[in-house]
Amino acid sequence: MAVVIADVGPLIALAKINQLHVPSALFIEGLITEAVADECLRGQSGDAVLIKQALDSGWLQRVDNPIFKHPLSRSLGLGEQSSIEYALQTHSNTLLILDDGLARK
Repeated sequence: MAVVIADVGPLIALAKINQLHVPSALFIEGLITEAVADECLRGQSGDAVLIKQALDSGWLQRVDNPIFKHPLSRSLGLGEQSSIEYALQTHSNTLLILDDGLARK
């Protein structure tokens, strides 16, 4: 099993359909950058509550925003940029999940 690095969109989509537990069954751990956590936990929506519960359970973990070393499109949001940069700097067996077309390119 690998480690998954997630961006905001996939987490919110899974929370909306009450399937946020699925990645925990497939991956050793889930990582999100501080930028992604801040965006996910903004407000009091049901999605934010479920994502907070995933963080509290310990499976989903926050990591510091990375220092940017790679040229990334400025059209991407901070969540996408920090997730991509963190994945590029990680040397372990990781999977990056993104829903934004530009981010995937």
